[in-house]
Amino acid sequence: MFSLAAMWFVLLKTSSPLAATVIPVIPMIVTSLLSVPLATLADQLPRKGTLIGADAFRGVITAAAALLMWTHNETVWEIYVTNLLLQLGGQLFSPAISGVLPKLFEDADEDLALANSMMAMTGQGTRLAAFAAGGVVVAALGTKIGL
Repeated sequence: MFSLAAMWFVLLKTSSPLAATVIPVIPMIVTSLLSVPLATLADQLPRKGTLIGADAFRGVITAAAALLMWTHNETVWEIYVTNLLLQLGGQLFSPAISGVLPKLFEDADEDLALANSMMAMTGQGTRLAAFAAGGVVVAALGTKIGL
């Protein structure tokens, strides 16, 4: 939902489609350049702490962005940085949650394959639902509320 609202906000603020395309490009760059080192770091750290820490980090970043929007002090660069920081937190969270799954199942062959499939399916379904909900929120309430 953040990506959709952020793209729309940047487009409205700058009137530049190029500036708006930076929002979906940031996750691609983060994934391309930092996914391996951050996944390695996440594997070295305790899983529970990594999961809680990454989510808390993303929560603080989201709250800071909401505060900027609420006080009307936001800039396009702050939206870019917010997007970058959220992606960094996600790159720590994802490998940590993937590493938890094998520990939950005794029969790693059958159950793990099913769990991985279910996790992927629900993740994609949630993403699709979030983009749909984001579109409705942005259309109904505007980009500042949507962010």
